[in-house]
Amino acid sequence: MDVAAQIIDVRNPRTGEVDFSFTAASPEEVRCKAQELRHGQVVWGALPLEERLSLMRKWADSLEANCAAIVAADSVDTGFGQTSRTAPRLLAPLVRSVCDEAPKQYQDALRDGPSPFDADLRYETVLQPIGLVGVISPWNAPVWLSLLRSILPLAAGCAVLVKPSEVTPRFIAPVLESLRAVPELAAVFGFVQGAGPTGAALIENVDFISFTGSVPTGRKVAEACSRRLIPFEVELGGKDPLIVTARADLERAVAAAARGALRSTGQACFALERIYVERPVHDDFVALLAQRCEEVALNHPDPMSGHIGPFIFAPQAAIVDSHIDDALKKRREDRYGWQEL
Repeated sequence: MDVAAQIIDVRNPRTGEVDFSFTAASPEEVRCKAQELRHGQVVWGALPLEERLSLMRKWADSLEANCAAIVAADSVDTGFGQTSRTAPRLLAPLVRSVCDEAPKQYQDALRDGPSPFDADLRYETVLQPIGLVGVISPWNAPVWLSLLRSILPLAAGCAVLVKPSEVTPRFIAPVLESLRAVPELAAVFGFVQGAGPTGAALIENVDFISFTGSVPTGRKVAEACSRRLIPFEVELGGKDPLIVTARADLERAVAAAARGALRSTGQACFALERIYVERPVHDDFVALLAQRCEEVALNHPDPMSGHIGPFIFAPQAAIVDSHIDDALKKRREDRYGWQEL
């Protein structure tokens, strides 16, 4: 299929209906956008640090002014998940925090002095922006993980091109609206929309990749970056264990387990995935956890009540079903062999 003509439909997690769509960026459109941002980066990167930070503080003000619209868009895409209601409100404070800390970090990174190998030689640190940073972000916390990976490179004088998940793209419009107040920043910060082919095109046109997502896709990103010999960072899936010892306060442990596993319907990189309980308190812990889970309620029809919302990405339901089936088949080992759970 011609990527330039590909229409991607977006499903509303709360209704299951497709109520939004967009045209995926073609490789040529990605290349042109990257070229446009590179042109802006020449000017942006040449600005004195304090001038860049002043402009970013202005953007923080605009993010606050547009926060309600960003929250609304992010909430629709994520089924009104908890992260979508809280994370956008943290963006402006994060930008200001980066701006406050950047001058000291910059100074601390500077080194100069005589060479330890040759007294006739001296060295001096010269810090330069890396150029164009590409960000590929996931669907579970769309606006937060897109901007979290963008703010530091922008402060450092880089341009940033973001390819958000095609599952959750609605936040892009209000974020772009926030950038209208700072045209200098809008010239070096942009978005391209699409699925895997658009992400692959992004990698071919940037100088650094920041990827957050699954291990299988992370491997593809690492291989593509390695072929181009460009640096990259990847934040991939984990197993997030909780260990409960015999000395633990079981009420607190159960509260932590429920909160850690169920917050945002488990759709978070730090969501609890496995629990190891010391044998003497195992049965008591399980009983208390089962009791706590009986109190968990769906946030339907009111998205602002209850605890469990819809899956943002519909295929996750099948994955969870497979986990449940696997757990029911598993056995645990005791001192004398294997017993049914």
